[in-house]
Amino acid sequence: MKIIPISEAYRYNLYITEISVIAQTPAWRSLGGLGAMHTPRKLNGFLLFRDGECHYKWEGAEATLLAGDLIYLPAEARRQVTIPANRKCSYFRISFRIFDAADGEEVLFSAQPFVVREVSQRFFELCEKMMTSTLSQKKKLKTLSCLYEMLAAINKKTDRGCDGRILPAIHYIEQHYTERFDVSLLADLCFISRPHLFRLFKQETGETPIEYKTSLCIERAKDLLCDGECRVSEVADMLGFESVYYFSRAFKKRTGLSPSQYRKQNV
Repeated sequence: MKIIPISEAYRYNLYITEISVIAQTPAWRSLGGLGAMHTPRKLNGFLLFRDGECHYKWEGAEATLLAGDLIYLPAEARRQVTIPANRKCSYFRISFRIFDAADGEEVLFSAQPFVVREVSQRFFELCEKMMTSTLSQKKKLKTLSCLYEMLAAINKKTDRGCDGRILPAIHYIEQHYTERFDVSLLADLCFISRPHLFRLFKQETGETPIEYKTSLCIERAKDLLCDGECRVSEVADMLGFESVYYFSRAFKKRTGLSPSQYRKQNV
């Protein structure tokens, strides 16, 4: 298998087979145990959440999925899945295999799962259409058309006009910007070396991975400060800063104002 990010798919002659779409409301509460991951999936696919809540954990990352969220699950990926007690969860399961026509090799869009938040209603309409069309071989072209439209919409929602090789790192940072992590993890997610990641990341975003993480924290801090419900020290703690001093210094460096000054001017 080889990895071709969705943003780079247009460069290849790809073909899709074994498409299936079903609506599920699982009776189980968890897959995989503590310290272990569930059996790998055999097919590429997406889960589009219709209702409820579900927690996914995979190598190096985790995410809670709610109605309107979509998660990509690559073939061979191991994961733990948990549905909270007293909660139901329902989703569309879209499965398929995709190949590069040039060499017949199977393709993944990413080595690890990634999440797309709050997709449009059109995604649900496409799943409904595919559920019907996959029941008939005569409607195979319609099924393919719907899936290609969905892939194009995912690409549009996730594409930042940057090198597709660093998208897994960007996705990870955006899901874990309040946490500490080693940049080597980001390089591993992108299957490139640490120096190569730094070079590409700086080239495409204008910031290092840690600077990008800090920028996300500061943007979130602005919202929290304007809400007026949390003290500056609480905002710093919520966003993972070591101390109020480091938070205030980072905030002023990017805004020209201390957190307290920013709050006074914007509340």
